[in-house]
Amino acid sequence: MGVCVHHDGFVYDNHSITLAQWGQHAAIAQLLKEEAEAIKQSSTNPLTPEQKERLEREKQRFKYICCNQTVQASGMVGGCKRGKHSLADVKLIQWEYECDHNRDYQDKRLNLLQTRI
Repeated sequence: MGVCVHHDGFVYDNHSITLAQWGQHAAIAQLLKEEAEAIKQSSTNPLTPEQKERLEREKQRFKYICCNQTVQASGMVGGCKRGKHSLADVKLIQWEYECDHNRDYQDKRLNLLQTRI
């Protein structure tokens, strides 16, 4: 984890009433799982245009709190920050914990929730 482009905030579900907070890897895993389920279902029963549209909307629901960028399950998408974001010995799980518990981003999520009420 040296000099690179990265996100330093957690992921939230924009379709959730509570803006449910997700870890970055958990959100990607969920998108991949839903995509696999849709492929499996469509192999036995073709999806209607409405079902396809709903699936496409669902794929766009996870956002990074730090920049509102949509989480992508595949492809290389850069982050919103550039630079050295952690020490070399910091493990991925520690990095995600710090992203998930960033006070500024927790406050930003609360502000988003308050505007929806």
